[in-house]
Formats: sequence, C-alpha cells, structure tokens
Amino acid sequence: MVDAYAHLTCGALTDVGVKRKNNEDSITTLPDYGVFCVADGMGGAQGGEVASKATVTCLDHAFNQLASPENVAGVSGKARIIDRALNQASAWIKARADKKGVKGTGTTAVVIAFDGRDPSRAMVVHAGDSRAYRFRAGKLNQVSRDHTVANAAGVKNEADLPAMFRGVVTRAVGVNSVVELEQTPVDVCVGDLFLLCSDGLDKLMPDKDITSYLNEFGAGDLDDLARKMVDETNKRGGVDNVSVILIRVGEADPANLVSGTDADDKVAEPATAGIPFGDDEIETRDGDPTTRDSRPLGQDLDVPAYVGSSALETADGLEGVRPVADKPVVTPSDEERSESRKKALFVLIGIIIVGILVMLIWPKKSQKVLQFNEGVEEFTGTGEVIRVNGTPDPAADPNDIFAELTKSVDGTATPDREQVPPRLRPLPPPPGMM
Repeated sequence: MVDAYAHLTCGALTDVGVKRKNNEDSITTLPDYGVFCVADGMGGAQGGEVASKATVTCLDHAFNQLASPENVAGVSGKARIIDRALNQASAWIKARADKKGVKGTGTTAVVIAFDGRDPSRAMVVHAGDSRAYRFRAGKLNQVSRDHTVANAAGVKNEADLPAMFRGVVTRAVGVNSVVELEQTPVDVCVGDLFLLCSDGLDKLMPDKDITSYLNEFGAGDLDDLARKMVDETNKRGGVDNVSVILIRVGEADPANLVSGTDADDKVAEPATAGIPFGDDEIETRDGDPTTRDSRPLGQDLDVPAYVGSSALETADGLEGVRPVADKPVVTPSDEERSESRKKALFVLIGIIIVGILVMLIWPKKSQKVLQFNEGVEEFTGTGEVIRVNGTPDPAADPNDIFAELTKSVDGTATPDREQVPPRLRPLPPPPGMM
C-alpha cells in the first residue's frame, strides 16, 4: 500500500476550556486517508457531546471500512463518502433526540479531504460555523463560509445583532434527519498550512492574532502550535470548548501517489450498512472542568466495534460484542434536499423579518438639523450643538432665540446664540442606542 499522504504533517488538540464542564467538541484525524474533521456539538453533555462524537465516529467508520485508502483517492469520491457519513450521523442524532424528547441537539462539522492522486487538490465539506483556514505566504484566508444568521445578514461583527440572533447557525448535523453540506474545492501548494477549528478559537483569537501565531510558530512542531493556540484562548477567558487541527503540506513523492483517475474510485454502498453504535452506546467524557482532552485520533470514543449482519456468524461467542441491527444508509434524495433547503430558507426569512421589526419598533436616536442662511447647526440626543456659522450673543433673550430658531427653518433668519435652550433639545435616546 502506497502512502499517498506522507507529505502531510498534522497536529491536533481539543480542550474543554475554562468555563465549561463538558467538552462538546470532537475531532478525528485519518492520516492514511488524508481526511481531518472538527465537530462542535450543541445541546449539552447528553446532546451536543453525543452529537459531535456520533459524527466523527460515523466518519471514522465510513473510511476505515474501505478495503484500502487507494480505493477512494480523489476528492470528489471522498466528498461523497463524507456526505453519506454525516447524513447518517444526522439521521441518528435526530432520531435519538426525538426519542428522548430533547430539542436543540446537533453539531457543526468541518472536514478537509486531500487528493491522493493530485496533491494540488483538496475539498472542504462543512455545515455550521466551525472553520477551515488556509495559511499561505504569511497570509490567512478563511476557506469555509460560516452558516450563521450574521453571515447571511452580511454582518461581520455579531455584536451588532440583537442578542437573540448571535451565535445562531443556519445549518448543522442532527437538527434535521438530512443535512445539506457545502463543498468547497481548494487548491493546495507546498508550504500551505491548513487550520480547522471550532468557534471556541476564532471567537477569542481574531484572524490577525491567528496569523501572528502561524507566522511565528507555523514552521515548528504542530502539536506544540496547537497547544499554544489553545492555551492562548484559555488565557483570554476560555469561555467555550476549543478544538484545533493543523495540517502542513510538504513536497509529495510522485511514487507515493495513487495511479489512475477519479473514475477509478470505488465509492460503492458499504458492505455493512448501518451506524457503528446502538442507541445509547456513546459515553460522554468526564465532566471535570480541569480535564484537558488531547486525544485526536478517535481513541476516546467508548463505543463497541461495529458488527453488521454479514459479521454475525463470526461474532458469535465473542465476549463484549453486541451485534447491531442493520439500518439503511441515509443518503438524501433530491426531494429531501429541496425540502431541507425550503425549511432553512423559511426559518432564515422569519428571523430576518423579526430582526427588521425589532429595529423598526425600537426608537432611534433623535436628530434635528436646522438650515440657516450661511450654514448648518446640528444637535443630537446628547444635547450637543455643532456650530458652523452664526455669532453667539450672550445677552440674547431665550424667547427671542426660540423665535429666531423657528424662523431659521424657513431660512429667514440666523440664530445669534451658540447654545440652544434645554427645552429645545430632543430627549436623550434609550440606553444602548447612543
């Protein structure tokens, strides 16, 4: 077996952070297949943690059951396997949540798959706001697109949104039985450094800070760099779980690359269809907030090996092996995808309409502009007066000033006083609108 991905170097870490009791992030690295994934769960220990673990477990299983990494070397074939695995996880998460009466369970997922034939190609597949970055020649570019209300509304800073819309994702694995994943082809060059992360990193480390770290430490050990970045987010508050996967691209040996074309990829239905665990077989991690989880290879998943119907005979008598009933692989049809898009669109439109109504109903900052013969004076809700023209007259009577200001709107007089009497000033705006 050739090692088509020997030119890739990886470092990874997931951490509970400072404020949280449980780590709802999960990560997996599959270096033999050139596939790496970060999943950020939502819904608590019995929701988000289980959802993210189910997602990376389904992904692990989908690739590890291949007879050889050479069977699927192209990014298009890998994208199909990723899509199938994540939709399989989504259906299981949704069914489990419905069974337990739990709402709001799901997980983001961002996966990058490198091509085993052409080292200049990769594919990012994702849902939610976990990000994929490419660092090249000292510059950082976000490859993935955040599936959030903020991004859909064109708002760069979520703080500018009403609180109810902050941190709201528009796509996630497990919220519905079918998840629509975005696929983004990426060009790859020798020396590139790719970063996958949950939002626990980018919320506390802006892109300029990430760039600084990659410039300073990107040429060194990637496990150390992952640790440094996680430690930095914890120093800044560690308000969320944080996960980091770093992949450095070296020079590929042509002798190691898989021969043939993408048409040679064997992306068939798996021989043992089904999820690699039963309804309640995913255990949550220890809830100790001081626990630092640095197991990136899926070894922290306390789930039994998958046993499909074709393996039941060999499983007889094996202690601790519990066969799992086969379930069909959930591959969404075009009709299901269309229905999922419609639901997402209706939800997004509803959120935007509510936001617009909130902004329209909420009083805006008062403002008046008085046009004079030779200039403009403006006073705002703070009571400040911006004087452009006019000579102040301290002896003028306030009533006369009021009359002159009234006339000045018609352009028939110019006020003599720089200060406007208090009764003429608009009321201060409501708190938060300054």
